[in-house]
Amino acid sequence: MEPRSGGTFVRRGGRSFLPPLPVESSPIKTKQCFNMSSYKTNYFLCTGPGVRFSRPIFLAAVLSLWFNPFVAATEIRLHDAIERAIAVERIDALGEAARREAEGRRRAAGAIPNPSLFAERESLGNRGDDFRETTIGVSFPVDFLWKRGARIDAADSRAEIAALQLEDRRRRIEREIASLYINYAAAFDEFRKHATAHEALERARRVALAATREGDAPGTLLRRVDLAITRHRFEEAEIESRLLELRFLLRSLLDLDEVTPDPNLRSLAPPEFAGADNAEGTALARRPDLNAAALTVEWMRAEERAARGEGRPSASLQAAHKDDNTGRDGYLVGLTVEIPIFDRNQGGTQVASVDLSRAEIAHDRARRVVVAEARSAYSRWVRLREHWENLEAPETEDDAEALLRSTAAAFEAGETSLLEYLDVVETYLDAWHDRIQMQKALRQAAIELIHVTASGLER
Repeated sequence: MEPRSGGTFVRRGGRSFLPPLPVESSPIKTKQCFNMSSYKTNYFLCTGPGVRFSRPIFLAAVLSLWFNPFVAATEIRLHDAIERAIAVERIDALGEAARREAEGRRRAAGAIPNPSLFAERESLGNRGDDFRETTIGVSFPVDFLWKRGARIDAADSRAEIAALQLEDRRRRIEREIASLYINYAAAFDEFRKHATAHEALERARRVALAATREGDAPGTLLRRVDLAITRHRFEEAEIESRLLELRFLLRSLLDLDEVTPDPNLRSLAPPEFAGADNAEGTALARRPDLNAAALTVEWMRAEERAARGEGRPSASLQAAHKDDNTGRDGYLVGLTVEIPIFDRNQGGTQVASVDLSRAEIAHDRARRVVVAEARSAYSRWVRLREHWENLEAPETEDDAEALLRSTAAAFEAGETSLLEYLDVVETYLDAWHDRIQMQKALRQAAIELIHVTASGLER
């Protein structure tokens, strides 16, 4: 197809098919882009009002773009994007910080208390009769023997919870990036199909324009085609807007400029489960958020034991050496034990008991949610996969493409009317829209099943 009013070249890296947004200073308001592709690189000749065509500039633009492969955005694969997003979130650094924090909490919980040194000097005297006694000794707390264990258990549980929370964050990042790629691939496919439909409409416009000029058709015929083209341009602009939005979202998540998702997604099928019970069991065993809720119960139970331990009596052991001014000396061994008559840490124990009850309730609720999510995700995946396999049957795979090609040939041969041809173009777009949305739903269902069972994407 030759441009009617000149053109400019726009390059898009990889296999992208995304016309540029108009620059504010540019007089271009509406552009049409024609594919002039080379190996692994797509070039599009864009035409429209205000765009002037110059053959030398045209050739210079072609050569410049051909030998400058770094102008356009770089496509990034799904798994590379996930790893980059995890790196941006600094999950590994947070994991190392959590490990150091856990080590510090355990050392603090298991620390052996310091001994105390004491010294006394006693003087007794009456009218020259003087008596002096000196005592030097050490005191060592021994109540840590029955309080230290529960504190260590609480610290260990808290450390494992932190690690599981980071694992759950990694799982959620994986789903977020995968969902973005699925939405991008669907919009990308729709844009390509709209480009095919747009070429069909331009073909119809040429026929209608020639018929109108020769007086074989009324002007309303050409107007009908122009209205269809205008509507399709609007739909293409909406799809382009979604693509740009997803691109910018990916760049913010990856903290990278000039990157774009790779729209060619490979298989996103989840692991094969024997049934809903198998999917449920996998989720119950692997879900880090559920395991974290279970460990929170253990943590609160250890905190309750520690609180009860704090109510037990404190004790310390003393050992000392005594001597006096008469030359006599000896040793002292003693034990000091607190009598827990009034304060037995009743308030702290009550608070810890309430926290334990809350943790148990939260764990029960989390378990019910995991079971429901696993069964729902598995059922949705199975149903959509069955529908997709029926849609992918050989006899129905290329129906829309074949219908458009045959109708286009019949239209150019004068065997089909313009209105019938336009109706087939709409049918073609509707059929592909349903197909793309079905594939999108199937992929989303696969990602959701992988997410709720914590199975992880296959490499």
